Amino acid sequence: MSAPESTAYQVNYKTPSGGLLNVYATNAEELSEMLDAFEALIPKIVAVESLIVGAGNVAKAGALAPPTQQATATVQALPDHAPAPTNDAAGPLCEHGEPMKFIPPGISKAGKPYRGFSVCARPREQQCAKKISA
Repeated sequence: MSAPESTAYQVNYKTPSGGLLNVYATNAEELSEMLDAFEALIPKIVAVESLIVGAGNVAKAGALAPPTQQATATVQALPDHAPAPTNDAAGPLCEHGEPMKFIPPGISKAGKPYRGFSVCARPREQQCAKKISA
């Protein structure tokens, strides 16, 4: 949206997730009043933007991550992969010969969706390099 012709002052705010908020005023007094009103709305703006971004990230993650049963079937059906050693009661085993832990699909700290995967269940500093993608 472009500024109205009567605009003498324009203030633009870019939000962390890329939203753009504009405040237009015809004089300094009006701008001051509008910025005071805008400041009172910031908590609501942040809350709504968080909901929108969160919903978008969940939708992306859902589109990328097939249901667990399908993921297991897909991994087992791939002919190019040797099957991971398994312990019938616990699933795949890591290089230590221990059951692996499954990390479900989710959203990274950077806001990007990722698929589920299995890793060594030991503490991070003791983990082996084996990782199985779902």
